[in-house]
Amino acid sequence: MIKKVDASDLSSLLETFRGADAVVNTLGPFYQWGEKILKAAIMAEVNLIDIDDDYDTTQRCLELDQEAKNAGIMAVVGLGATPGLINLLAKYGARGIEPEKIDTA
Repeated sequence: MIKKVDASDLSSLLETFRGADAVVNTLGPFYQWGEKILKAAIMAEVNLIDIDDDYDTTQRCLELDQEAKNAGIMAVVGLGATPGLINLLAKYGARGIEPEKIDTA
């Protein structure tokens, strides 16, 4: 099902999110929308997956962990390129070699 939503309108987000199994947020720019979408998902008590790969926004979203737990939802944030998939690829590539440090950018 496709629904039109106005991300700048909290009531529009909540109406769209309520009753969903999960929300997948790909809306950018992430510094503008990542935290707002997560807060709406917490309010709507719906699971969230987010591809936000902006460091600062991801940090702010991680600080909402307890609020998400209190709402009984799972929120997986930072699944963009870096942090996200690059981190997983680095871990996979480092198996068995025990590097001292891995830098991603």
